Amino acid sequence: MSNCLTSVAFHPTDALILAGGTLNGEIYLWNISQEEPQICKSEIDEYYHRESVQSLIWVRQQSLTTMQIQTSLVSCSTDGKILLWRMEDKLKYPVKGHLLARK
Repeated sequence: MSNCLTSVAFHPTDALILAGGTLNGEIYLWNISQEEPQICKSEIDEYYHRESVQSLIWVRQQSLTTMQIQTSLVSCSTDGKILLWRMEDKLKYPVKGHLLARK
């Protein structure tokens, strides 16, 4: 990793999984029990974060149809974007996003 971490968050049910956000907007996932801990990282793109990730929060959601519980990662950055990520997607793209508008 060639950048400074600005935020970190441990997975709520698997304490070995850690998410980290960087100064340039990248998000990393690590499994700290592995010899090579990095699971994946996001890219820097127009639709991803392009500035410092200020907050990471793990969110647990239950599907109304299958009743399965899924854990997603929400990130917020100084670029005004709030993005929703799934671990299953290996941070290749955010599932949803919202841009906070300034007046």
